[in-house]
Amino acid sequence: QERDALLSLVEGKLWDEKMEIYGDLDLTTTELKTVDTIASYFPLACNGFNKERMARLIERIEDKQKYNSLVPLPTVSLDSPYFLKDMWRGPVWMNTAYLIIHGLQKQGHGRLAGSLAYRLCKGVYDTWKNEGNFYEFYDPNRHDIEELHRKKGNLFKAITLGRKPVKHFAGWTADANAMLVEHVIGLSNHGTDWILEPHIPRNWEGSSKPITLSLPYHSLEISMDIEASIEEFNVSFSIDGKAGKTVARNHERVALQQ
Repeated sequence: QERDALLSLVEGKLWDEKMEIYGDLDLTTTELKTVDTIASYFPLACNGFNKERMARLIERIEDKQKYNSLVPLPTVSLDSPYFLKDMWRGPVWMNTAYLIIHGLQKQGHGRLAGSLAYRLCKGVYDTWKNEGNFYEFYDPNRHDIEELHRKKGNLFKAITLGRKPVKHFAGWTADANAMLVEHVIGLSNHGTDWILEPHIPRNWEGSSKPITLSLPYHSLEISMDIEASIEEFNVSFSIDGKAGKTVARNHERVALQQ
């Protein structure tokens, strides 16, 4: 009942029909204030919201002028007058991006989630190659930090934390690892069931080395042979010391059964 009441309030009070996103309600004036930020898309990660509205949110995420950037899911829409490459005013943060990726999967858009997750991971990796570090936030349009700022104009922050994103930042930037495992390789656990729903990018096809994943959880080992094709490939795995084999198809679910 509490959940249904909350859903009703969000749908009734926070949806901006003109902008087709969720906004913020000023409790003093009861005015709806809507700025196109990543927070407007958080309902994707929940059950029970209006399906037509969820579809509108997903259309905006796919728009290259809004959230479908080189490194996807900036914190403010690229075409917003409020977009800046400064902290939460536009750069990509892996924690908010991960929530949207999770939401896309929940809404039945696993293929889109996998594609965006791969580009997020590539953004972290290529920025590391170019800059030699992991950072707390990333440029949606580049694989470096040249144009990024950290609270520009705030002298205290510049002295204490610097003018650029914090270096050596594992924190939520490590969500890139989770996205790689859960949405690119596509591994998920459902009680005693293990499911593989791979979304392997085309440029990985033909690799002479298999995709391998090793996790301490349940002593899990997976090897995916994609040398011949990413459309259909052999998978070897071991879970809790029990080995098995299966054939997987890209963008389709398969159970890992020993």
